[in-house]
This record gives sequence, C-alpha cells and structure tokens, in this order.
Amino acid sequence: MISLFKDIDDALSVDHLEIMLAMYDLNVPLLKEILEVLKPEQKAQFFEFEKSTQAEELRAFRVANLPFVDFHHLPLPLDDTMLNKIYEYYKINTLWKAVQSMLELSQLMQVTRKNSAVQKEEYEKARAARSEEEKRPEEEQWRRIKADPVRRFYGNMNEPDKP
Repeated sequence: MISLFKDIDDALSVDHLEIMLAMYDLNVPLLKEILEVLKPEQKAQFFEFEKSTQAEELRAFRVANLPFVDFHHLPLPLDDTMLNKIYEYYKINTLWKAVQSMLELSQLMQVTRKNSAVQKEEYEKARAARSEEEKRPEEEQWRRIKADPVRRFYGNMNEPDKP
C-alpha cells in the first residue's frame, strides 16, 4: 500500500487523498507510515483536504451508505453478516484500499471469494435474461464446433471444450 504513495513528485491525486481520508477517519495504522514517505507539501495538501467540504461530503456519503464496521475488532473468520458489510467497502475502490491492510489474509480471501460468487451470479443473471435473438450466435458457434470432426484448441485453458 505504501508503494502507492512513494515517488509521487507532484501534488496528490484525488484518489490518493480519498484513500488517506478514509484511513484517517477509520484510524488505520498504516496511515502513519504513509505520512512519513510524503513530502511536506503533500502532507499539507492532505490536511487541507481533510478539512474541506469535499471531505465532509465523502464522510456524509460513507455514513449514509455504508454499514459501520469496527475494523480493529473483526472476527476470524468473518461471519456472513460482517462479510456482507465489508463487501460494501470492497465495492468502493478507494475505501477498499484504505481498509484492506487491516484484514488478515484469510479475511481478504473470504472477501475475494464473495466477490467471485457475486460476479458469477450477475453473469448468470445477465445470461439468463438474454433474448433468443442474442443467444442465437453463441448456439450457432457451438453447433459448428461440435460438428467439426477435428478437435481444436479454442484458447480457454483447463476448459478445452469452451470456445
């Protein structure tokens, strides 16, 4: 995470500032190390941003839209309720970058598996919602593949039957 902040010659980007603000608000220990690698003008930029109306809007958004999670006292492994709460933070990139350093590897893996399951479910829903007209080209492609007497590799490793 610190590597995101090293070697920045100019002003910090909005994303950097938002990540640092979330870390500041959630009392993430890694923020102290990040502040050590920043230049004095970048530190001043962050503390100015922290007092800005934009920062207040971000805080208001978090309070209104995200469940409260005490990242300092998480169960190991995460129960379903806590996993769902943390997944809400995962969906917002800057917040996820701010909090992921506070999770154990097994907790990170739980969140990653949840994300995979959600993506698969969304894919299946989108696939099921397709019209017959949208399904036809794929079905024709499969018919051609299955009718071809020569077995060919279609590029999906570990799934040679998939084009």
